[in-house]
Amino acid sequence: YLDQIRMAQKTVTARQHTEYKLNVATSGPAEGLLVNDKGKIFVPDNSYLRLRLFITAHQGLGGHR
Repeated sequence: YLDQIRMAQKTVTARQHTEYKLNVATSGPAEGLLVNDKGKIFVPDNSYLRLRLFITAHQGLGGHR
């Protein structure tokens, strides 16, 4: 999903950058991706990407962890 997130982040507007306090991660598994001020990867809500991640995270016996 990281490649899909990277492609989706290309559509992020300047308003979203300001609203969500986004910066580019400089290290770790999110390197090069937009993250918020808490270091969480920003997933734009387009192409049902956020919904697909939500479904993937909540399937299985233990749910998300």
